[in-house]
Amino acid sequence: MSHPIDRRAFMHRAAGASAVVSMSLAGPLTRKVLGANDRVRVGVIGVGRQGTSNMRAFQKHGAEIAAVCDVYATNLAKGKASAQGFQKGGEIATYTDFRKLLDAKTIDVVINATPDHWHALPTTSGTTRTACSATGPCTSSTSCSGPSRRRGPW
Repeated sequence: MSHPIDRRAFMHRAAGASAVVSMSLAGPLTRKVLGANDRVRVGVIGVGRQGTSNMRAFQKHGAEIAAVCDVYATNLAKGKASAQGFQKGGEIATYTDFRKLLDAKTIDVVINATPDHWHALPTTSGTTRTACSATGPCTSSTSCSGPSRRRGPW
């Protein structure tokens, strides 16, 4: 013979059972699914030492490098080679003018890894998707995510 169960005990048991079932199914069913909104396409302005380091950090977290930009041809070639070495397939566009990179519709995020005195122009050039790696304050109050004070004795 079964004993009558009150509402509180029933709800407690039902919630526990549904939590166990949903947790056991969530992992295997959704582990390797990437939707179009989950792929982040990144453009990098300034692919010297800092830009390459930032690019690799983004790639380790699953971002796809779509374009690199640098006025120095040697850094541009090295940056493109470095980006291609870490990702599977996909053509990486190269630019020498950052405005063309900012105008590209296929890029979701732009890393601004230019020297301090060049940060302001790409950061404030009509886009709100620029991540700035400044060591000092930028002129844009909305886009710069760098530290708020300079390092060093100056």
